[in-house]
Amino acid sequence: MGTEEAITGEYCLSVRPGIPSGAGKTISVYAPPLASLPSGSRLIMATLPVLDWNELLQAALLDVQVPEAGASYAAVLMIDPFACWSDIAELLRKGGISRVTNFPPASFCQGASGQNETFGRVEIECLEWFQNEGFEVLYNAADVGQLPQGLSSNAVQLSPELMNSTIEDEMKFVIVDGVVSLPG
Repeated sequence: MGTEEAITGEYCLSVRPGIPSGAGKTISVYAPPLASLPSGSRLIMATLPVLDWNELLQAALLDVQVPEAGASYAAVLMIDPFACWSDIAELLRKGGISRVTNFPPASFCQGASGQNETFGRVEIECLEWFQNEGFEVLYNAADVGQLPQGLSSNAVQLSPELMNSTIEDEMKFVIVDGVVSLPG
C-alpha cells in the first residue's frame, strides 16, 4: 500500500464470532460458511460456487450474541446476485454486528478477465451500500491501489498464498503495511 496509514497487526479468519487475544491491532473476520466446506479444503474453495455463502451466514447470524460478535467483521459475499442486502443488514444489526467485509473477495474469484472487473465493481458498490447504511467496512483486495477514495482508508491486500491455506476453525495471518500474509 505504501501509505503511513497502512494497517499492521493480525488478521484472524474464524468460523466463530469474537476477537482472539493478540498483540497490536487485530482484525477479526467472522466467516461461519467456512465450516461447511469439506475437511482439509483450501481457502480458495471459498471463492467457488459450491455453497450459498450468504445463506449460511444468515443462518449463523440467527444464533449470534452481541458480546461475542460486536467487534468482528462479518464476511459477506458481495457478488451474490440473489442476496437481499437489507435482510442481511437487519440480521447483522440484530446480532450486534456493525462491521462487514468482502470475503471471499471477488478479486480471487475465477472467471473471464472481464468478469473479474464486473465482480470488482459490484463488490465495491455493495460495500458502499453497507457503508451508507452505517456499517464500518473493510475492503479485502488483491490490489488496494485501485480502490475509490472512500474505501481505501480501511483496506487490506490479501496475498495470493493465503488462498492455499487449509481451512481451520481459526486461521491467523499477519498484516504488515496493509498486506495480509502467512506468518513467518
